[in-house]
Amino acid sequence: MKQVVQINEHFMFLEAFLNGLPSVFNSMDGLIFKKRNTLKLQTIAGQKIVIKSYEKIYMANRFIYRFFRESKGKRAFTNASFFLSQGVNTPRPIAYLDCYSNWLFKSGYFICEYSDFQTLEYFQELDGKEKSKALFDLGNFIVDLHQKEIYHLDFSLSNILFKKVNGTYQFSLVDNNRVKIKRITLKRGVKSLIRLGLPNQDMIFLIEHYAHKRGLNESELLRIYFQYKFKQEVKYKRKTLLKKLRSKLYHFLQKVKYK
Repeated sequence: MKQVVQINEHFMFLEAFLNGLPSVFNSMDGLIFKKRNTLKLQTIAGQKIVIKSYEKIYMANRFIYRFFRESKGKRAFTNASFFLSQGVNTPRPIAYLDCYSNWLFKSGYFICEYSDFQTLEYFQELDGKEKSKALFDLGNFIVDLHQKEIYHLDFSLSNILFKKVNGTYQFSLVDNNRVKIKRITLKRGVKSLIRLGLPNQDMIFLIEHYAHKRGLNESELLRIYFQYKFKQEVKYKRKTLLKKLRSKLYHFLQKVKYK
């Protein structure tokens, strides 16, 4: 098996561990999350690190990541380095590691510093003035991203971390392998905000603040938001109706079959 490893120069003391990572990862404890991918927390040589293992790599992607496209780990490493260079907070990237077998991509890892920030999913526990303050600071963070033309395609509550520091909420981006650098239009800006999936009241507050900070037409942004929400609702109801119809058709056919 061939390995490609790139290590941040500040973390070369982890080189021996990183080179041997594929052979020991499955036996490690420290599980944080396991679903499509696996996240584990480790302390190596006094350094707290988070290791992300990219799993369920389909055959097409094994070929694509070998010949046509950079791996998720490499993109996460490159984008995190770029974010930090632009003053955008993200856990410092330590390394990425790509493994190949029989000329095809086999597995990949992204390693970064541990962060004690919480995911934005805990944001819903805030209320009153505290929540308004957090939304205000979140709006500032998103405006900064968009003015720097950073368009995060996995912009969700689980991929934004937050922490209150000296009276101000600070934010940090994770899961950075799907990012585009492009001009953020009105529609792109609203679409990015919608991905957060916040309640309507919070979304309206956030959109109004976002519009004010970027000098945009507040009414136009709200119109785009409610138009998109309406389309989402129609799509959801149509999908639910189709599921019910399929279920009824299936049960009808089962009855006919056994008559």
